[in-house]
Amino acid sequence: MKKRILAFAILPIQVLVINSAVKILEPEYPHSIVLLLPSFFTVTLLFFVSINLHKTVLKHDWQFFKRKKMKLFLFSFLGAFLFQHIMNAANDFMIYLNMFNYPVSLEANVTLQNLHPIQVVFLPIIKVYYLLTTINEELYFRYNFLYSNHTKKLTSLFLLILSSILFGMAHYFFTNSLIGTFPYIIGGLFLGLIYLKTKNIYYVIGIHFFNNLIYGLLQ
Repeated sequence: MKKRILAFAILPIQVLVINSAVKILEPEYPHSIVLLLPSFFTVTLLFFVSINLHKTVLKHDWQFFKRKKMKLFLFSFLGAFLFQHIMNAANDFMIYLNMFNYPVSLEANVTLQNLHPIQVVFLPIIKVYYLLTTINEELYFRYNFLYSNHTKKLTSLFLLILSSILFGMAHYFFTNSLIGTFPYIIGGLFLGLIYLKTKNIYYVIGIHFFNNLIYGLLQ
């Protein structure tokens, strides 16, 4: 029971700590790698906690891919491409309705152009949290919410919608706008449907991982 409670506390803790710390640091370090440190340390710490709490399902689901790693790679890569296009389409739809303009999060101010050369060296290491958070989020929003109820259609539908809304709200501080969470909600529905269909956490981790790698870490 205690593990279950802790598992459901991980993402709220992550979101609260990171965004509180960034808002405190931003006035003093508006274009510094310091803005990324709360994300790096918080996500990394909670990554190890999450892995430990979910080690049973991680081991169980991995058995399927022992001899099918290429299948997972291709599915994840193509899924990330589709995932990003779905998110972009949702963004474009909101812009078309004049309801949303791409607001910039505080952490987005940290770019190579405005960093000290010494900070540039450490930027790729710090941004590893982009990849670790995919595991935290998928275990939280997909496994914790959907795993035990995927055989009950009405319950699954309710939890799919709920987990997708919460997934969107977890990204509120990337947009600083409730309307801006809509593309993330749509993305959450996409990932949730894939998890309900495959019943394997590595499919959604793989898609989310490649999405963050290609469209986040490498950009």
